[in-house]
Amino acid sequence: MLTNLSPIWVGLTSFLFLPQKPNRFFWLGVVVALAGLVLFMGFQLFADLAFDRGFGLGLLSGICYAAYLMLSKKVLRNVNILNFMACMTTVGSILLLFLCLLGGEKLNGFSTLVWESLLTQALVCQLLGWFSVSYALTHIPAQQVSISLLSQAVLTALLAWLLLGEQLSACMMLGGILLLTGIAITFRK
Repeated sequence: MLTNLSPIWVGLTSFLFLPQKPNRFFWLGVVVALAGLVLFMGFQLFADLAFDRGFGLGLLSGICYAAYLMLSKKVLRNVNILNFMACMTTVGSILLLFLCLLGGEKLNGFSTLVWESLLTQALVCQLLGWFSVSYALTHIPAQQVSISLLSQAVLTALLAWLLLGEQLSACMMLGGILLLTGIAITFRK
């Protein structure tokens, strides 16, 4: 959840350090979208938040996510998307391999079904997902990309409803509508 605060960090960074400042519609949209996210995810999740090490790591993940988006935006001005993606996936894979080895994680002996699932996740969720983010960063401001990424929660819930028969509560539907409305507001001039 705390990673979803990245639009705030991107907006603040843009406001403080970039010539292209977020406008009042961006800030209004962020407030509306985050209110929608709270409604969508449920108030209890926020009531149960503990201000502990996990909270700090969650907050840090949002800041790192924002930094990634801002730096990617800058790099993608001079590097084409495919080269950028090749570099990022290679570095990320090496880093994750190192962490797995360091943690003593098993890297083989998985069933064919597990490998198919991992390959699907790698190609669809990661490669296609991050390519889409990178493509968006070449066409619209990082502020809009960061807030648009909040729509993942709504899309995931809709897919779970359609494909898995999961139920959508009235709060989830209302929160999703509010979240998407907030995103739309940020695109106003």
